[in-house]
Amino acid sequence: MLQIFLLKNPWLQKNLHFVQRLLYTNFATYWGFAVARLLLFFAPPAYLIFGLDLCDTTAGQLLAYAGPYYLASLVSTQFYYREVRWPFISQVYETIQSIYVTQGIFRVLRRPRSPSFQVTPKGERLDSHFISSLSRPFYLLLAITTASLVAGVWRWQASPSMHGAIAFVMIWATLDLLFLLAALGVLYEKPQRRSEPRAWLDEELVLWVEGRPFRARASDGSRLGIGVDIGFSELDAATRQRALDLFHQAAIVTLRFADGKVLQARIENRQWGPRQQHLHLGLAYRFANIQDERYAVDLAFGDSARLQENLDRRHQGKSILGALAHIAVLAVIEGSKNLWWQLRNLWDLAYGAMGRTLRHGKTKELT
Repeated sequence: MLQIFLLKNPWLQKNLHFVQRLLYTNFATYWGFAVARLLLFFAPPAYLIFGLDLCDTTAGQLLAYAGPYYLASLVSTQFYYREVRWPFISQVYETIQSIYVTQGIFRVLRRPRSPSFQVTPKGERLDSHFISSLSRPFYLLLAITTASLVAGVWRWQASPSMHGAIAFVMIWATLDLLFLLAALGVLYEKPQRRSEPRAWLDEELVLWVEGRPFRARASDGSRLGIGVDIGFSELDAATRQRALDLFHQAAIVTLRFADGKVLQARIENRQWGPRQQHLHLGLAYRFANIQDERYAVDLAFGDSARLQENLDRRHQGKSILGALAHIAVLAVIEGSKNLWWQLRNLWDLAYGAMGRTLRHGKTKELT
């Protein structure tokens, strides 16, 4: 968008209305949020560590002017977008984008024709947890913010007359710390074994395996696969085990839907539901022809009422306090996992290096 603005300035183009020119300008300048967000991360450390005044005011005056604005912003956003987005999620979104969008902005400003558009990868799978390489700059920001809070405690004891300002900025730094930890939690990538998203389903079907029929219910589906649940609550332990042995990984099953359509699939994974009341199977379709594939697409995405129901299930909304609690849980639990994973990797590297040094020393001593 910034390239479009610089190379094809909408204010110099013919046949554009004023509102169109204004919209193109907004599309380009919107991305400046990344620069502002990054600068705001350095504001609390600038005051708490280096004593630089952020603005010439008192904490009471700042709360009097900024407090109502921020509260009104939260309330109005919640009123209009409650069913679409949660409060504070934008803060995490902007935190993660701040560094990388800022880099992109300066690259475009330096050489408007140089950067090229890169398509986001699609259909990727991930078999294990890992830390995204995007995490690296945020460890530095986290360390700086933590250091500013430590410095804030010292300044609180050293400057009793500045308690109001120090408390205000420390609350600011604490929120920044929360959003940085939440960002690290997001960047702690979880396994993604599906190459395509699945839509929620609720379809009865009969599943055949080795000539034996089982009543089942589809729980979700996509173009490539389907999830089904098979009830086992009415079976005794021995019968349940014999039936379970049939559903081994890579087994080929036949699905007969209520409308008479038959598809084949391969079992990719299986897991028990709550209290082992049902067995959930993840199946990958084995299409015999293009009509089978079209049926799978229609089953997952062809019902407008179901798509709207899925949309309503996703957009349930959260209250302001509920969203803040969600961010706090994400920061404490998932952010801690990211840090623990990184510390464990560093320990393994240090332990391995120490072991190699000791083995090298013993070898020289024996020699």
